[in-house]
Amino acid sequence: MAWLPFAIAALFCWAIFGFFSKPAMDVHGFNVNIFFYAAMYIVVAVVLVFFTKEGTSGISKLTPDSAKNAVIMVVTGVGGLLFFTVAMKFATTKESVNTAIFVAGCFPIASVLLGRFFFGAILTPQQWLGVALGGAGLVLVNWK
Repeated sequence: MAWLPFAIAALFCWAIFGFFSKPAMDVHGFNVNIFFYAAMYIVVAVVLVFFTKEGTSGISKLTPDSAKNAVIMVVTGVGGLLFFTVAMKFATTKESVNTAIFVAGCFPIASVLLGRFFFGAILTPQQWLGVALGGAGLVLVNWK
């Protein structure tokens, strides 16, 4: 389970990201947030390509299928970030901001279901319970 500390780190990063994105946008606006996202992606890409031992060595392993998957990953990842930012723009109350962050944060549930129905992933009963509890959480958070 070497992945677990990194998954926990991602959880904390995304929680902090969601907490600070709305107040930042309220001050400097939507376009500036998008600019900062893009700028940081460029910085991270440059560091990974030019300052790690792996550099661009993975390019030689590129296949048409892996390139297609990478393009889909980038387009949907950027799209998700863009839609999340738009949601923060239109969330006008603290309650709507909290709900938008929670709803957007439920993407792992959708990922598990997509994996099950499109790629044939086998889910254990505990994993199905997790999906059900996540769905119940969505209903409860949005219940008026």
